Amino acid sequence: MSGDPNTEKLPMGWKWVRLGDLSEIVYGYTASANPDAPGPKYLRITDIKDGTVDWSQVPSCEINQSDEAKKELRHGDIVVARTGSTGKSLLVRQPPRAVLASYLLRIRVNDSVFPEYLAHFFNSVRYWNHIADSSRGSVQANVNARILGNMPIPLPTLPEQKRIVARLNAQMAVVDRAKAAAREILDAAEALNSAIIRELMP
Repeated sequence: MSGDPNTEKLPMGWKWVRLGDLSEIVYGYTASANPDAPGPKYLRITDIKDGTVDWSQVPSCEINQSDEAKKELRHGDIVVARTGSTGKSLLVRQPPRAVLASYLLRIRVNDSVFPEYLAHFFNSVRYWNHIADSSRGSVQANVNARILGNMPIPLPTLPEQKRIVARLNAQMAVVDRAKAAAREILDAAEALNSAIIRELMP
């Protein structure tokens, strides 16, 4: 399995840790989604699209106060799909009153981890290799709290985590601008081709 803390060296000041040693991992709540329910938003795997959630389209559910306290979503939580889109993750940002559905896991890290650092890790090759290795031999790919809890994480100091996140965010912004520019060029080319075809048609 990739990321073996017994064999792979890390930069000075970094350390290998198991995700379960620095976070709380909780299973989602089983309920029926209901747009008219008076309870909190009920986040499902299908509500997560391209790393974001349109909370206005997320249905609600009925849940008692005790269970809601256990399954609530807060800013900085990370949710991971247990099956279906196995391993798919989302960093929760400024959510409304909400709980997670049963096919999701909620990860809430302690103060030694910058949530956005872990969110970037969940998009890495190392993370996806761990998910693939853990699911190998299963009829249906799935992930659970044990698999995630045992996952080795290369962890730098908190200030270094924040510097890494800042660099990654800046690089991603450049990529996003390049993609937007490429789309504009393609759109212009398609418009030009359509204009040429119209001119050539009798």
